[in-house]
Amino acid sequence: MLSMIKSYQQALNYIKQLRPKTRQTKFPGALGLLRAKFLLKQLKNPQNNLKVIHVAGTSGKGSTTYFTSIALKSQGFKVGLTQSPHLIDVRERIQINNHIISDCHGVPLFLSEPARLCGH
Repeated sequence: MLSMIKSYQQALNYIKQLRPKTRQTKFPGALGLLRAKFLLKQLKNPQNNLKVIHVAGTSGKGSTTYFTSIALKSQGFKVGLTQSPHLIDVRERIQINNHIISDCHGVPLFLSEPARLCGH
């Protein structure tokens, strides 16, 4: 299936079809990380090759992560930031160096030939 994805919209549709319609569909009564682990496994566990700062808690996560990303970027690091939920477009959830990803950058996770979409 992944090798057949050729566009941003197809990648988005693929992700949406992985999301269970109800908890009983794929993860009956499961709370916690089962759904996230399932998706990461489908993507060949890219998190295993990343250095991560995980921010958790009941309030202040958005501003804490944003200010942390600005500080790291100012020191020359390439910074990826994920936040949820999005307001308008699902791409708002992923930022690279404090810029929302483009269609071109969101799809390469799924494409066998990502340069084709990005015009390279």
